[in-house]
Amino acid sequence: NNLLRVLGLENLTTAWLEDRNTILWCVSFVNLWRMAGLTMMLCFTAMLMLPESLFESSHLDGAGYGRQFSKIVLPLIKPIIQLSTVFTLATNFKTFDTVFVLTRGGPGNISMTVPIYMTDTAFTFAEFGYAATMGVGITLVIITAIALTNRLLGGETYEY
Repeated sequence: NNLLRVLGLENLTTAWLEDRNTILWCVSFVNLWRMAGLTMMLCFTAMLMLPESLFESSHLDGAGYGRQFSKIVLPLIKPIIQLSTVFTLATNFKTFDTVFVLTRGGPGNISMTVPIYMTDTAFTFAEFGYAATMGVGITLVIITAIALTNRLLGGETYEY
C-alpha cells in the first residue's frame, strides 16, 4: 500500500489480507516469492556448468542469443527446472507456516488450508484419527502432483 501511495495510486490501496478476492493471491505470491531465490540459484548454477564450447560453436554457425537459449540452455538445464518445480510444488502444498503467519486461516475460513485444518482438528477438537486421515490424503495428493510434474517435465537427458 505504501508503494501504491508513493506511485500516486491511492485508489488501489486495500486491506489485501482481509479481502476475500485478494487473500489467496497474496498467500500464493508470498509462497512463490519465497521459492524464487532457490529457483534462480539452481538455474544460474546449472547455466554456469554448461560448456563454453557449445556456445562458441553455435555462434560460429550463426545462432543468436535467443536461439542459443532455446536450443542449448533450456534443454540442458531442463532437469534442474524439473527439480525446482518439484521443490516449489512440494513447498506450496506445505502451506501451514505462511498462511498461519499471514492470516491464521481467516478471515473466516477463506484461507484455511489442509495443514491448518488438520492442526485445528487434531489439537482443538481432539479428533486425531480424522486429522491423520487428512494427512494421508494430502500426502497422496502431493505424491500424485509430483508424479504428474515429473511425467510432464521429464524427458531426455544430454551428455556433453
